Amino acid sequence: MHEDVSVLAEDKHVSLIVLPFHKQQTVDGGMEPINPNLRGFNESILAAAPCSIGILVDRGISAATARMASVHHVALLFFGGPDDREGLAYAWRLVENPGVCLTIIRFIPPGYTPPPPAATMAPPAVAGSRAITIVPDIPRTERQMDEEYLNEFRSRNVGNESILYAEQVVANSEETMAAIRNLDNAHELYIVGRQPGDESSPLTSALAEWMESPELGPIGDLLVSSEFSKMVSVLVMQQYVITAAQPAGMAPVVAAQAAPTIADDPVRQYLTNANQRSPMSGGGRGVWGGGF
Repeated sequence: MHEDVSVLAEDKHVSLIVLPFHKQQTVDGGMEPINPNLRGFNESILAAAPCSIGILVDRGISAATARMASVHHVALLFFGGPDDREGLAYAWRLVENPGVCLTIIRFIPPGYTPPPPAATMAPPAVAGSRAITIVPDIPRTERQMDEEYLNEFRSRNVGNESILYAEQVVANSEETMAAIRNLDNAHELYIVGRQPGDESSPLTSALAEWMESPELGPIGDLLVSSEFSKMVSVLVMQQYVITAAQPAGMAPVVAAQAAPTIADDPVRQYLTNANQRSPMSGGGRGVWGGGF
């Protein structure tokens, strides 16, 4: 079955597949399996799909009362890395809806210093545009790309009161867990990356050792665990990584190193299609905020 989904997604040039989590919420707030085969299906899609993947843990976001709400509160937990940047791109699409309020919480270690920007000739950001300008033939570290994504996102959303940005300083996984537990209860949906930041990062490495559902990653697994009191829906994002065919015996190379064209890269095509849409009407709605 997963092969059929992958083939169809490639034929239709799909940018994102959203899958249901293999467990559903019970009356007492716990999680129980829906279908024992669904977990294996999701894992196969994660490994083979030709586009980015989202796994949705629905804990009431599809209920009639939630759909009728005039305002929806979404939180993006950002640690860095490709999956978190994919989550940011999707959250950006969501906040186009005037009924969505987005809070971005960026987790950083004590004494964090942004890396120097990569030397590029990228055009300056234009307020109101949603384009994320990434020059594929310029080598960048993950941290540099994180800073570029966030800086462009902020510069293009100046005056949008629907978006709030805050930074949370944490030194280890225990502090990360405590900080997430202390978030307010206003959010209906959390968006997280499957692999938040570096695998060896002290901010999340210990959480990875306790995972019951690796397909959700350490942060997604924490948010749906029985020890987490917030009954909110969770969307776990995995960014599509393109690999180029290599001769036998050679390791695969990420296609971004070979400067792929937009037509060859569904993620860039996703962003390009979004950029071609006209901006939302209504103009600015305040200032870019920080803190809670």
